[in-house]
Amino acid sequence: MFDKRDLDAAEAAGVLDRETAARLAGFLQSRGDPAAPGDPENLRFLANFNYVFISIGIVLLAFGVTAASGLMLGSTGSPLLVLAPVLALFWVLLEYFAGRRRLLLPSMTLSLGVTLIAMILAATLGAGIEGEFSERILRRGLNTVRDFGIWASLGALAAAGAIYARFRLPFALFLIAVAAAVGIYTLAASQGRWGEIFGGTVSFVVGIATLAVAIVFDARDPSRKSLSSDNAFWLHFAAAPQVMLGLRGILSGGGFEPAGAAEATVLLVALGFFSALSLALNRRALIAAALFSFWLALGVLVESAAGSGVSAITWTLIILGAGIVLLGGGWSTARRLVLAVVPRRGLFARIFPPEPA
Repeated sequence: MFDKRDLDAAEAAGVLDRETAARLAGFLQSRGDPAAPGDPENLRFLANFNYVFISIGIVLLAFGVTAASGLMLGSTGSPLLVLAPVLALFWVLLEYFAGRRRLLLPSMTLSLGVTLIAMILAATLGAGIEGEFSERILRRGLNTVRDFGIWASLGALAAAGAIYARFRLPFALFLIAVAAAVGIYTLAASQGRWGEIFGGTVSFVVGIATLAVAIVFDARDPSRKSLSSDNAFWLHFAAAPQVMLGLRGILSGGGFEPAGAAEATVLLVALGFFSALSLALNRRALIAAALFSFWLALGVLVESAAGSGVSAITWTLIILGAGIVLLGGGWSTARRLVLAVVPRRGLFARIFPPEPA
């Protein structure tokens, strides 16, 4: 019988490249192998505990090298001099774990580290606030915060872009999307558009744009077996929280709960639409990101019917939990119901893949 660990081991050893391993998995699944990875949201980066073990070592090593660098340079050391050795070490390790071994979780850990270091260096050096951040904040206020945010975004974009260009690591697209969102939010804030930010408009637009790019990757791979599917997964993961939080802000006027039963009802209808979209796309990320919004909106309606207090909280948890369990257990059946109203040819067939019988 096919064992996914065999493919992971072959990929890690360089016997198969990532694309070939994905095509082989799809071929074996088409022959009816029950162990083949048929879920487009299969978390392959958690397939081996050794990945976790190595990642823990990477984090400890980063703290150790940073501390050693700081001690050697003393109080006069700039962030560039302190963090440069860590950045260089991380890139060397990326060449090994991402370029040669293709170990996903260690590669993701290193990518996150490189992006964070690049973000810090770009923000402190580009914005000209090295060693005097608190003083500049007091003197220049929001101008310094704006410069810090923009340079941080540019640094993270450059690092994540370089990682994706060099290693084609899907997780780097998530980092790119988050860095771009930070830059857009900072620009919006610098223009005084606080109402659009807290009201959800900016978040919703950025999330929809990211979701559109994710769907483009999905359309490239209707079978959800190649690297494009992994790219889409991480972009869906970046888009979903922004779409849902933005939607909640637009419909409820911001804050942490809808203003009333009418707004909660509209929000639940809108969330239902995106849940149907998530089913059609065969992506659970949109539904998972909507759980907090579902909870708040449903809680308002339950409270209006059952009264406030422990009873309302209890019934909200029961209804929401039961819905998740039923949807998770009957995902394939729910998909078939949604796909019954979706065209099965052309672009729609590529974006919304059919559910196997």
